[in-house]
Amino acid sequence: MTINIAKVKSYLEITASDFDTLLTDLAASVGAFIEGYCGRKFDADDYVEVYSGDGGRFLYLKNYPISAVTKIEYRNGPNSNPNWQELSADDYYLIDSRSIAKDSKFIEGFNNYRVTYSAGYEELPAELLQVAIEMIAKKFNGRKSDGISDESAESASITWSRSLTEEQKIVLKRFKKVLL
Repeated sequence: MTINIAKVKSYLEITASDFDTLLTDLAASVGAFIEGYCGRKFDADDYVEVYSGDGGRFLYLKNYPISAVTKIEYRNGPNSNPNWQELSADDYYLIDSRSIAKDSKFIEGFNNYRVTYSAGYEELPAELLQVAIEMIAKKFNGRKSDGISDESAESASITWSRSLTEEQKIVLKRFKKVLL
């Protein structure tokens, strides 16, 4: 998950490049956490995946939002010697950000369709990016207090929280992979 370090630095009000390496490492860690938490990838990429037809009119792809479907192929012949035949682009269409419909049904079978497509975000949605930036900022600001649950000095006290806020959980829940 690519997180714009310039936006992180702006949020933290950092203008120098002294912490760029640390912030890049924190961004990689937070990005991996968010992708694991949500059960999906977010960066735009190209995919070639095999799906099983279920006799219905829809295929739900693993990665989304789908930006383009390059081709869909149907497997004829045995697994040991498959003969992939490309479907006409007129036979299928994108119906939403993660599924393809076919005018006729996808023939029932095991791993009998191969889909080549592009999916993911060129730029993260603002609310997802904001959660990532807040998490990076929390790690950055708390890096010297690892293991300390709270601190106090004279009349001031700070309690360090290691978990996601409720607002962050709500945002991440909207981006979690839906299992069908």
